[in-house]
Amino acid sequence: MLLRLTPAYGGDGTVHGIIAMNDTGSDILTLFNADLALLGNINGYIGWRMPVSVMDATGTITIFPTISVQVQLVRDDDTPWGNWIDDPSSLH
Repeated sequence: MLLRLTPAYGGDGTVHGIIAMNDTGSDILTLFNADLALLGNINGYIGWRMPVSVMDATGTITIFPTISVQVQLVRDDDTPWGNWIDDPSSLH
């Protein structure tokens, strides 16, 4: 899939390709700090959202920042498979 910062929030249009497994039960995309660094200039980006709390199997709660991004699914040959989709993401 392709990933970019949402242009309406100040994203500069830089597109970064990532590999994601199909998880139809997922409602959030997890990004790593290394991915964020490849999304262009984040200075002045206003797509940051409220942090999210996540409890793991041991009961430990961790708070992660969230950011609005857009994703676009692609075919095996990397041609677009639909339009850009707004997606809230948490950063790890």
